[in-house]
Amino acid sequence: MNDQATAPPASGAGWNPKRAAMWKKWFPVIERAAQVLSDRMVELAAIGPGDRVLDVATGLGEPAVTAARKAGPGGHVEGVDLSADMLDFARERVRELGLGNVVFRKGDAAALDVPLESYDSVLCRWGLMFMGDIAVPLRRFHAALKPGGRLVAAVWGPADNALALSLSARVVLAHLDMPPPDEGAGTPFGLADVDDYVGPGGSGRF
Repeated sequence: MNDQATAPPASGAGWNPKRAAMWKKWFPVIERAAQVLSDRMVELAAIGPGDRVLDVATGLGEPAVTAARKAGPGGHVEGVDLSADMLDFARERVRELGLGNVVFRKGDAAALDVPLESYDSVLCRWGLMFMGDIAVPLRRFHAALKPGGRLVAAVWGPADNALALSLSARVVLAHLDMPPPDEGAGTPFGLADVDDYVGPGGSGRF
């Protein structure tokens, strides 16, 4: 699920295994920049010792690993993703870190198979934009949460504010005298206008 720059829809259509290799290669660079976001998501979810956490679109294991550190030995974190190769990397990382409270498995957000009302928090970093009709996964996330549980999701803002993702494609296509890249639905910027998905007072409209 989690290929922030070029991810396929949640169904996995068009998934290219080379993307997992790219993410593994650049993981140290990516995570040095992205760790602050994982920390903030875990903070907003109020994850603490003993919590049960579900991380959807975990990719290479974030923010699952960050959450596992907060949940401690008495907690449990489950990371779900479409890419088996990326999950293999996440498992290797967890073994190296010696974390015994986090597991990873392959799964689709649109057909999430988890126990109802079982998690204190559900996290999704840079995944919702690729899940098609997001009402479907959001309802499943809600059903997975215990009463009073928290969902924390992160999406990219407008392409003009995320030039690290958008600039290269714009420059290359312009140089080739081709139309500008698609930056709408199904791209990293598909949920840039979050006001369309948030109701009065900050509540979700799903």
